[in-house]
Amino acid sequence: MTKKDDSKEVIGESAQMLSQIFGAILVSSQFGGDPYLTGATSFFSQFINLRGKLKNKRVNSFVIELGNYFNSIDVDFDWENANSEDFSDFFEQLIINVSKTSSQKKRALYKKMILSQIVKPKELDLSLRFLKLIDGLEEIQIQLLQHWVQNERRFRQYRRDLKPLFKKERDYNEYLNNGMKKDLGGKKQPIIDKIRETIKTREIITNVVEEQELQYLINDLKSNYILEQTVGGNGAMYGESLFEHHIISDFGDKFVEFVID
Repeated sequence: MTKKDDSKEVIGESAQMLSQIFGAILVSSQFGGDPYLTGATSFFSQFINLRGKLKNKRVNSFVIELGNYFNSIDVDFDWENANSEDFSDFFEQLIINVSKTSSQKKRALYKKMILSQIVKPKELDLSLRFLKLIDGLEEIQIQLLQHWVQNERRFRQYRRDLKPLFKKERDYNEYLNNGMKKDLGGKKQPIIDKIRETIKTREIITNVVEEQELQYLINDLKSNYILEQTVGGNGAMYGESLFEHHIISDFGDKFVEFVID
């Protein structure tokens, strides 16, 4: 079990602790009567106090959302799983994460993670690692992962289903390389329509993210072992090839099952 880090910020205590620190500086400065230091100390003290209130507000609203979330789902689970030291450690870190973010996407994932840890608990080390990953991801990366889960997996299956419907592999490859612009009718058409829909969802992302940023975001997911490059994806990759030559890794499968699925 991961050892608790007692030096971590605890909600509500950070403001008090740092105010005391700045207060001590203020007292020592009175001998010199430095008005600039006095003003700076007052500013930081008030800033920390406001940050504490903001964090408490985020946590309180999250707890209300969490109650509504559990009331809205129809899932059988054993509440005894929540009465463990491991779950308490996990929940404590999750609340700290909640206090630091205004991202609605992340808050939604945190609610899902609580449910996952009750229904099908992960080892504490792994669940804390998942929390750390979510804390470090950008919202667009969460959107990318949701896209991979909902669309790219199916896209590969659609391609596998379409290929045998062509008499020659050369004709199949040529059709794909030409962008599948023609309707072919018959059994091929429903699959082609599904592939086109997947490509449209890619375009929603590529239309709002510049090429180099998309490469960076995907490489970051790779560095965290959530995505991996497929065989044949060597060399520079741009646009469509970034989607074509990356899949969710085995570790990524565990992550998205716990957090997104």
